Amino acid sequence: MYLALRLHPDIAYAVTTLSQFNANPGRIHWTAAKHVVQYLKGTPIWGLTIGGKQPLVLTDYTDASFGSIAGPLGSHRSILAFAFSLSSSIISWSSHKQCSTASSMCEAEFITAMHAAKEALWLRTVFTELELQPTGSIPIHCNNQSSIHLTHDQSFHDRSKHINIQHHFIRDAIEAGSIHYSYINTKQQLADVLTKPLARIDHNRLCEAIGLSVAPFT
Repeated sequence: MYLALRLHPDIAYAVTTLSQFNANPGRIHWTAAKHVVQYLKGTPIWGLTIGGKQPLVLTDYTDASFGSIAGPLGSHRSILAFAFSLSSSIISWSSHKQCSTASSMCEAEFITAMHAAKEALWLRTVFTELELQPTGSIPIHCNNQSSIHLTHDQSFHDRSKHINIQHHFIRDAIEAGSIHYSYINTKQQLADVLTKPLARIDHNRLCEAIGLSVAPFT
């Protein structure tokens, strides 16, 4: 769990999925846990590299895997994930189940964006204390057009009026100019590695994109 939260975002999804069975794990869960350990054993010199000559630009990527842990491996609640990148490496990330069951992909993405907006405002406060306050609003990238439209639509509709009022926090942040919510192609969605198992090529590509690679000091 510590590795997933602090050092290895690449195992965050696997750890999130397995952690819900801590009280009563079955054989399938032990097997999956061994695979995670074997993966870590095979990447002992991987690490996050932060720094370089690139300007300090804070950017967020959000994604949700709608009802992804259904059936024998868990509930129907969606996986919520965001990854904040500072220049060429992520510095803050999260991958966990949403507290409630979303009724659509749009709702799952909208709730995820709300959590990301809260993290963005907190990071802005930290950066201000360090005199590294990012200029302009912080971009939050999502690959779901419907949820982006929902953040800008102030009217209520039958398919979205049930969404808890607290989740509309993101609208206030957008209106205040603190963040802006925009579309990004799925291929460029860095948070994908936090929401679902990927093929080796895609997994390695995203690991490199988030700054996770062979540490330069090895």
